Amino acid sequence: MAIKNQSLFNHVDFLATEQFQLIGEYAQQKLLLIGKTKGYGEPIVAISTTDDPTSEELVACDLYELMKCSDHAVNISQLAMV
Repeated sequence: MAIKNQSLFNHVDFLATEQFQLIGEYAQQKLLLIGKTKGYGEPIVAISTTDDPTSEELVACDLYELMKCSDHAVNISQLAMV
């Protein structure tokens, strides 16, 4: 699985693919925890559009920015930082 914009997030410790966690929903799609920032541990997420996220290219996004700037609801069922 590739993260398209990973090079823009040099301040993030990305999780290994097998450690990605389903944490909720965004616009009726899966919301995955894929990393955390190095300094403060803020969650970095990606939206998965398929049942097999390992087969698609994901786009990393800061969870708080997604929540602040989105017109869609962000539903978080669990958020356990690794």
